[in-house]
Order: sequence, then structure tokens, then C-alpha cells
Amino acid sequence: MYGHWQSGAKIDVAKKLMSNLLDSLKYVDNLQLALRVFGHLKKYPPQDCDDTRLEVPFENNNSGKIKTV
Repeated sequence: MYGHWQSGAKIDVAKKLMSNLLDSLKYVDNLQLALRVFGHLKKYPPQDCDDTRLEVPFENNNSGKIKTV
């Protein structure tokens, strides 16, 4: 994610896209969102398929929590 892609660092592009997506879903009724993150706890290499954590559990109106992670 630290590589570059089009307009900037991949991580920054991904954050912007996620923020836009969350904003577009903010007022959808009966929608619960969650955020699970992969590959951020252990050093690379080697890859570890078990490197995953639920950062924000499913909940109504939690797009703000997801944006702050």
C-alpha cells in the first residue's frame, strides 16, 4: 500500500475511496457496516493468511468510527 498509483500513494487513494463510499451509504436505512483489516499486524515477508482483525464490529451508523481507524 506504500507504492504509488495514479494520483498518489496507494494507501491515500484507498482511504479517499473508502471515505467516499462511507459518505454515500451514511443515510441508508437498516444498514450495518463493519471493518475487517488484513495483513497489518505481522511483518512481511512472509505472508500470513491468519493476519486479520475485526477493527470495527457491525453496527448501525458507524461510518464515523470506520473513518477514524
